[in-house]
Amino acid sequence: MDLAQTIEPKSDQLNADDLVTGSLTVTVRNVKRGPSKEQPVEIEVDGHRPFRPCKSMRRVLIACWGENGKDWIGRSITLYADPSVKFGGVAVGGIRISHLSHINEQKSMMLTVTRSRRSEYTVQPLTETPTHYPDEAFIENLEAWVEMIKAEKVTVPQLIAKVSTKGQLTSEQIAEIERQVQ
Repeated sequence: MDLAQTIEPKSDQLNADDLVTGSLTVTVRNVKRGPSKEQPVEIEVDGHRPFRPCKSMRRVLIACWGENGKDWIGRSITLYADPSVKFGGVAVGGIRISHLSHINEQKSMMLTVTRSRRSEYTVQPLTETPTHYPDEAFIENLEAWVEMIKAEKVTVPQLIAKVSTKGQLTSEQIAEIERQVQ
């Protein structure tokens, strides 16, 4: 019995818990308004739930890529779980950015840690962007993947995570998997 699906977070966005096992490099597919004032930006990425960056990480993205979110489409981000992120004075963990494509050199900036304290934050250039899963292999494997999902041997997010080790699924490929599963 596969127990991996029992630990998947019930969330509509990427969480630090999703990154406990390691960092994740994703490609931006769309940038739009988030669902609330607390989360005003939603970044859709290939193969995963959306990334809703906190204010500090939005500042990093704007400092490195500019203010126009549409310019971010097609660029890549490496995300990681930082267990030291605090909320209400308690370390709850959060998502941070370690690498960005489309920057030529390391970028450092001062970010607010608490009302009275700022700290230097550094982002490294991402030299390799993730490769996309080949269309030929996708077509070849699609039927078997759908059968596995329907047989409840794997969930859609588990399949996407496993396949992403060989190449990022495009949003169109993911939509096709979901369409065939229904």
